[in-house]
Amino acid sequence: MSDDEFIQDIIKQRGFILTRSGLDDEEAALEIARHLREMRKDGTKIISLIGGAASGKSMLARRVANVLQDAATISTDDFLLGSRSYRAEYLEGRYPLKKYDFDLLREKVDRIRNLRPGESEPVPVYEEKDGVAIKLLDFDPDTGRVLSIDKDHYPKRVEKVGFLIVEGDFQPLASPDCQIFFHVPDDVRLSNRINRDVQQRRAMSVRETADSFALRQRLQHQPYTLPCASNADILIMVSAVPVDTRYKYWYSFWVSPTDRPKTF
Repeated sequence: MSDDEFIQDIIKQRGFILTRSGLDDEEAALEIARHLREMRKDGTKIISLIGGAASGKSMLARRVANVLQDAATISTDDFLLGSRSYRAEYLEGRYPLKKYDFDLLREKVDRIRNLRPGESEPVPVYEEKDGVAIKLLDFDPDTGRVLSIDKDHYPKRVEKVGFLIVEGDFQPLASPDCQIFFHVPDDVRLSNRINRDVQQRRAMSVRETADSFALRQRLQHQPYTLPCASNADILIMVSAVPVDTRYKYWYSFWVSPTDRPKTF
């Protein structure tokens, strides 16, 4: 079963309702913000935005946060352990979740949820150049086992906000207040990844990028990312039109009728 067929099957099984379609980037951000503002809950609302690698989740999360204003974003990539070279030597090609410290992510989310006015929480930020996210203070050079990490010495600080958007390829949170699945076709994501790697990781060839993408599809996307759509409150589907070397996105929104009364 292809990814598209998997998503269409979920739409039928869950009875998702198409509420909007043909929206551009700005309209899509406004539509998500409208949904989130209707949530019946006090305090900081935790929003999980999940989608495949190179789908454009980070950009979408930032657009939504800008519309909401009272919002911050963090990424699951911000909780990758160590540098790209460390992960390549000790973790790549194995159980993919071992690359992340999701315990720390959940700890940071809980602290942000409980911040008081004037307080802030330091969070790690993924650095694309060398792939560093969580800084390792000590690890076993023979096995790569992490002995200690830096939890708090990071320049980014999240203050008390009305919405915290946690975006990424995974859903590591126990009970987000709203879960959104962002579906972009595989061929579009592969093209996005190739364009990114050509610009930012010049050492990688197109073939190396395509092989890396295929491996990630098999080990990460299909077993861990795609199934998250089954528990989504909102499905966002993208149709993409090529424009020069990139794509123009058009968004459609599908909302689960069973989740809508308690969430919106």
